[in-house]
This record gives sequence, structure tokens and C-alpha cells, in this order.
Amino acid sequence: MLDKLKRTVKHSAIFALGKIGAKLVGFILLPIYTRELSTAQYGILALLEMADLLGGHVLSLSLQNALFRWYALAQDENKKGNYVFTLAVFLSGVSLLSLLLALPGRAYISQFLFETPEYGAYIIYLLISIILQNLGRIPFTLLRIEEKSLRFAVLVGLQFAVSLALNIYFVAFLKWGIEGVLLAQVLSSGAVLAALLPYSLKRMRFRFEGRELKEMLAYSYPIMFAAIAATVLSLGDRFLLTRLSTLSEVGLYSLGYKFTNILKVFIIDSFLLGLPIIGWQVVRENQQPQRFFSKTLTYFVFFLLWLGLILCAYAKGIIHLFAVDSAYWDAYRVVPFLAVGAVLMGIQRVFFFQLEIPRKTRYIPLIVGGAALLNVALNLVLIPYFDMMGAAYANVLSNLATVLAAYYAVQKFYPVRYELRRMAVLFAVAAALYLLTLPFDHFSLPERMIYKGVVILSFPFVLYFIRFYEPVEIERLRGSAKKWSRKIKWLVKPGS
Repeated sequence: MLDKLKRTVKHSAIFALGKIGAKLVGFILLPIYTRELSTAQYGILALLEMADLLGGHVLSLSLQNALFRWYALAQDENKKGNYVFTLAVFLSGVSLLSLLLALPGRAYISQFLFETPEYGAYIIYLLISIILQNLGRIPFTLLRIEEKSLRFAVLVGLQFAVSLALNIYFVAFLKWGIEGVLLAQVLSSGAVLAALLPYSLKRMRFRFEGRELKEMLAYSYPIMFAAIAATVLSLGDRFLLTRLSTLSEVGLYSLGYKFTNILKVFIIDSFLLGLPIIGWQVVRENQQPQRFFSKTLTYFVFFLLWLGLILCAYAKGIIHLFAVDSAYWDAYRVVPFLAVGAVLMGIQRVFFFQLEIPRKTRYIPLIVGGAALLNVALNLVLIPYFDMMGAAYANVLSNLATVLAAYYAVQKFYPVRYELRRMAVLFAVAAALYLLTLPFDHFSLPERMIYKGVVILSFPFVLYFIRFYEPVEIERLRGSAKKWSRKIKWLVKPGS
């Protein structure tokens, strides 16, 4: 069991090396963005990011999920190649049609998003970027299926490097603002797609599988609607903030969200890229899959909360350091609430994967759609009174509702005995340690870093003293400690 978990963590860690760089371009470039863009412009950029995610889900139809299932379970290599070709042709057709429709309608889309038609060019840049990313999802999915996680990380790292360089050139030197950000996104996505093209063509067999495509669409469309609802759940608050508050509030909230996004990218997204690789193998081989998912979720929550504790403890200092303009500094206030929302979102994503096993994906959009409606209602009530903090409160409550509904669905269709008591202990300890870091906010920077660091590092040790770990976990930890101790001694040994 632990060996399966180690393989999941291994692939997730390698995926993380690539994904974190690509997703954190906006965070790394904060000093440039906060100097070159006003808080209102940063709010516009946040709305474009929301449209990017929604457009990606709609135009991809979440067919990468279907490709993963059909390709991974197929025995015939020719069939596998046909599936790749079929999805490439279908997604290319959808992309071309969307572009032909968007060109004459870009001003209307701009009017809907920003209440002005003048940003139509942004819509076209964004759509081209979405198309390139969607076509790139096919080879990226194949890399995951074939467990080529290192190549995956290298290619995403290439996209990160190109995007970072172009952002600096277009935004900092040419002063192109938001247009420069979007153009950098288009060119970096195109560069990676071009690099992946030979790999994709090598795996294609040029036969269109119409019947299987219908089955794939039937399988994936509930996941697509769930992804759209999840995007509304996690990002729709920015749209409502533009209507109920100000673009400056949107900018501040978006900066806090981007900071918390470290948790989503480094742990949640990367882990969920690795989980299906091992998860489907465990299910196929019937190697106690329920126990595997139960233990996996406990360890997943452990790392989520530990990293979340780090982010919350240092949020104020890091945002003050990276945000050049002091107008951005209040963004730290939403971080603790958004971090809790991110942890809850990670838990629900694991539940949703488990609903794919009994092919109950049709319940996912119902659960997430209901939570999205709850999120909208909560935002409508809370934002007029609390501005961006109201959106943060709504985020936590709606994500909690999603977790509860998803847990009920999993227990009904694919029962798993989760370690609820242990996870409750993890939440309680993380919350208590975060509260202990707050008095240090008034200390000098070196003292604050040291004292908070001590509190954060105590997280696994506090769990040990309250008997959180099982005997087998302690034995494995001791074995790992001895193994690394021997390696360190060998490295520092004279003449080694």
C-alpha cells in the first residue's frame, strides 16, 4: 500500500516541478505587474484569467479525461492511435468554429465582461491562447498515461521560461501592459505545442473513431459542466466583485487568490495529475482500492495543511515584499480564508476522481453546480457588507458544502472508510499553530521569520506527541530517517 502511495507522490512531485513554474509566472512577475499595472488593470487581468479557465473547459469539453480512460484501458495499439487522432481532429474543428464566431462578436464579449467594448482585442488573444493550450492537452495527457513525468515537467518548464522572458520583455520594456501579458501567453503556448507535435504524430493512427467519440463525449460532458461550475465556484466571485464593489477590490482579492494559488498548483493540481496514474492501476488490479484512497486522502490533507500553514503565516510579509505599490498590501487579509477554501477544494477533487470509478460522473456537475449557486447567493449577500472579505467567506462556505455533498455521493456509490478523526486532528493542529504565529507580526523581519519558522516546523512533531501517527507509519519514517542518515554520513565522510 505504501509503495503505491510512494509512486503517486513520486509522479506528483515531478509534475509539480513543471506545473508550479508555469502557473506561478504571474506571482513571480508581481513586482513588474504591480509597477506597470494599476489595481483596476490587475482586476481586468483577473477577469481574463477567469475567462481563460472557463473557455478552456468549454472548448476542450474535458475530453482529456476521456482520453485518459479509453487510452489507458485499451489493449490494441492501433485503437489507442485512433483515439488520439479522433480527439485531435475534433478539437481542431471546435477551435476553428469558436474563432470564426468570436471574431465578429469580440466587442459584445468585452462589453459583457468589462462593461466596455474596447477590450475586444484581448478576447481574441485569449481565445487563441485557449485553443493552443487545448490542443496541447492531448500530448500532455499521453505523457501522464505513459508515466513520462520528467519529460512532462521539462516541457512545462520550457513554457514557463518562454512565458517569463516574454512577459518581462513585453510588459517591463515595451510597456504593452495587459496586451503584452496575453501575447506572451499565446507565444509560450504555441512554442510548447510545436515542441510536442512530433510526439503526438508518432502516436496517431489516422482513422476517425466516430462511435467511440460519442461515448467519450457522453463520459466527459458531465466532467466539463462540473469543471465550469467549479470555475464559477472558485473564480466567479471576481466577476461579482466588479458588479458589487470596485475593480480595485477585484485586484486586491485576485492578488490574495494568486498567492494562495501556490497551494493549489504545488499540491492539488500536481497531486491530481499523479493520482489517476496509480489510482486506475490499483482499481484494475483490485489491490484494496478503498484503503488506498482512504490513506491517500489523509496524507494529501497533511501536506495541504502544512503548506497552507506556511502560506498563511508568511502571507503579509511576502505580499509586502513583492507588491511594489502599497495599495496592494491589504491583499494578505483574504489569504487564510482562501487557503482553507483551497484545502477543501483539494478534498472534493479526490472525491470526484473516485466517482469516475463507478462511472457516476453525472453527479459531479449536480454537486458543483449546486455549490456554485450557493456561492453566488453568498457573494450577493456578503460582498455589499464586507467587500473582498465577503467573497472570501463565501469561498470557504461553498467549498465546505461541496465537500459534504461529494462525501455523501462517494459513500453511496463507492464506499470508502476515510480517516475522518485523523483529518479533523490535522485541521485543529494547523489552525492552532496559525493562531500562534499571529503575535509575531509586530516583530522585526528576522525575528518574525525565525519564530514563525519554528512554529511551522513543529507541525509534524506536535502530531507525534499527540499520537497521531500509526505504528507502521512511525516505523517507515524511522526507516527513511536511517536511510537518509547513512547517505548524509557517506557524503560528508572524508575521501568519499
